[in-house]
Amino acid sequence: MRYGYGLVRDAADKIDHDAPPSPSHQAGISLRHGAYVANACIGCHGAQLSGGKIASGAPDWPPAANLTPGEGSVMARYPTAAAFRDMLRTGLRPDGSRVSPAMPFASLREMNDVDIEALYAYLKTLKPRAAGGH
Repeated sequence: MRYGYGLVRDAADKIDHDAPPSPSHQAGISLRHGAYVANACIGCHGAQLSGGKIASGAPDWPPAANLTPGEGSVMARYPTAAAFRDMLRTGLRPDGSRVSPAMPFASLREMNDVDIEALYAYLKTLKPRAAGGH
């Protein structure tokens, strides 16, 4: 319904179709690959990955978490890439509490270790932003 009323833009409308293709890269534990993997997070966590209200989400979904090292970040809960990986695969925080089921754990748990470690390393390098600062 939101899509039909134009409240949620189609992904194709967000692409600069005149831009040249991005250069290819090799998958590996690198910031470049982490930035590539982080593109999957932008839809909910925002272009700056600082979280906030999810425009395309159900009204009862909680705000997306701040993935930057900024104020209100959830990344402090994950001191290692292994802790971050475990959360992506189980849906549980290190303290055993559940992460919102709005997170797409069915696909996240299929990420390989290289992608997860690269994503974790990339998120650690982001400019700190206040939570919800999309």
